[in-house]
Amino acid sequence: MLAESVASSQTEDIEALWLCPADCAVQLRVMAPLYFARPLASHEEFMDFDILEKSFHITLSACLPHVLKADLQQMTRAREQTPARPGLPLATKHIDDYCTIAKMRASDFMPGAQPVVISSASTVSDPLGGDPLATLDVVYMSDGVGVLVAISHAVVDMAAYCRFVTEWGLVARDMLKLGCKSEELACKPPKLDVDRQKFWSQATAQCFPRPALPLEIHLDRLFAENNVDTAPSVNASLFRLSIDASGIAELSKTRDKVCPGVSVPNLISAIMWRAIVLAYPRAKYAYFAASMMVRSLPEFSEYWGSASTVKYIHAETEMFRSSAWIREVAQMVQDNVQAFTVNDFVDIISWYDSGENTHCKYLAKYVENGHVPRLMMSNISRIRFYDIDFGYGPAVKAVYPAVGISGLGIMMPRAQTGGIDIYACLPDVAAASILADELVREHINIDRI
Repeated sequence: MLAESVASSQTEDIEALWLCPADCAVQLRVMAPLYFARPLASHEEFMDFDILEKSFHITLSACLPHVLKADLQQMTRAREQTPARPGLPLATKHIDDYCTIAKMRASDFMPGAQPVVISSASTVSDPLGGDPLATLDVVYMSDGVGVLVAISHAVVDMAAYCRFVTEWGLVARDMLKLGCKSEELACKPPKLDVDRQKFWSQATAQCFPRPALPLEIHLDRLFAENNVDTAPSVNASLFRLSIDASGIAELSKTRDKVCPGVSVPNLISAIMWRAIVLAYPRAKYAYFAASMMVRSLPEFSEYWGSASTVKYIHAETEMFRSSAWIREVAQMVQDNVQAFTVNDFVDIISWYDSGENTHCKYLAKYVENGHVPRLMMSNISRIRFYDIDFGYGPAVKAVYPAVGISGLGIMMPRAQTGGIDIYACLPDVAAASILADELVREHINIDRI
C-alpha cells in the first residue's frame, strides 16, 4: 500500500517522507487561484516574476521541503530510498493579452472570463507516475495578475495550502523591499510541522474499538437486501451560487427563526441537499457528506499535512417532503459536523486506504453510483484567502476550479468584505428549486458556469 511507504534519504540533508493513510488522496490537486489588481497609478513592474518564483522556492524549501525532495514514482518502485528530485517545481510565466481584471470584475469572475491557463487547470495529476507535487503558474494581464499554485492533496489540505501561500506572500514582500536579495531576508519562513508519522501515531493512539457507524450499518443492510437503486441518473450542470455579506446577515436572521443553533453554511447545505433530493423522486435514501478535518483539535492545530476526510450520513427521503423538513435536516447536517471525532477520522481514512474494505466498495455501489441523491460539501468559506499579499496589496478575488462531480459543492469566501460563493455540480432542477426556495431566493444568485 502507498500509505505504508516509508522514504528515507540518500544524504543526511534530505528528510524522509513517510506517507500516512491520511495522504491517500494523492491524485487530487489542491488549488485556489488568486487575482490581484494593479493600482491605477502604478507604472512600475507589478508582481515581479523573478521575486515570485524565487520566494516560492524559498518558502517550499522551508515549509514543505518534501515537495522538493520526494519522488513518489521512485517511492513506489523502490521503497528503501527516495532520491532528491532533480530541479525545482515548475514555475511558468504567462502573458494574456485578452483577459483583464476589469473584464473579470464585470462578469463577477465567472470562469469564462478568466485566463484559460487558470480556468482550465486540471484538478488531478499523477505524482505516482512522476508528475510534480507542486506547480506554479502566473498570468500577467494589462491590469493585474492571476496566481495559480497547485499542490498534491498528499501534501496539504486546503487550510494547509492557504497557510503555505500566506507564508510565501510574507517572503515575497520581504524580497520586494530588498530587491530580490534572498540572503538578506528578515522574514524567514517557518519550518511547518509535516511529520506524518507522528501525526498518524497521535491520531491512532486516541482510537478505541467501538460499534459500527450508522452509515456502515446502513450499507450492510443494503448489501444484505441487494438494494441497488436503479432509478435513472439526473442531468447535472456546473453552477456558482453567490450570497453577499448582506445576504448572509439576512440568512442569519432566518436561521434564528427556523433552526436556531445551526450555522448559516449548514443551513445552506440543508437547503441544497433537499433540492437534490427532490430531483430524485423515486429514491428512498439520500446522502450527505461533509469534508472534515481534525486540525481544530489542539493536539493537531500545528500539523500542516493533509488532515481532512469526508464523513457521510444518510436519511430517508420522506423526511425532506414534510412541512417541518428544514429544522430536522439542518440539525442533521450540523450534528454531522459537530460530532466528528478523531476516531471517525481514523476509521473513515482506513476505509479509503484499504482497497479491500467492504464499506468503501459499498459506497461506490450504493451511494456514489449517480442514481441516488447525494451532496458532498466542503466548507472553506472561513479560510483567509483575502489576507494573502505578495507586496502589492491583497487579492481582489479567490476562486475555485469547477469540478464536474455531480453533487459536489465547495463553499468559498466571496470577498474580503464577506459573503459566500458555492461552486457546485447540481441537477438542473435542483438549481431551479434552490432559486425558488422562500428561505434564500431573495439573497442568492445562481449562475450556470
